[in-house]
Amino acid sequence: LYNQAFALFAAAQTAAILPERRNEMRSRALEILAILERDYRHPVAGFEEANPPRTPLCSNPHMHLFEAMLAWEEQDRDGPWSALADEIAGLALSRFI
Repeated sequence: LYNQAFALFAAAQTAAILPERRNEMRSRALEILAILERDYRHPVAGFEEANPPRTPLCSNPHMHLFEAMLAWEEQDRDGPWSALADEIAGLALSRFI
């Protein structure tokens, strides 16, 4: 989950710095999110940290994923970023804190 979170964050930063690549970065970010949903979705909330799953589950990768979603919100107001950021914030409030 760390790798995907940082890749999403890097794509958002690239989109911010190089607007001519915004559509390309958005497409790549959406592909990563699709992989997360397919291969890493936790059955209760959030995401597994690895595939295959392992324990213990930690909050830190979710924090980085949350940061990436906030960065993407700035670049693409119509994307799925806000909903995922809200989900992770809820997970933090209900389980991590």
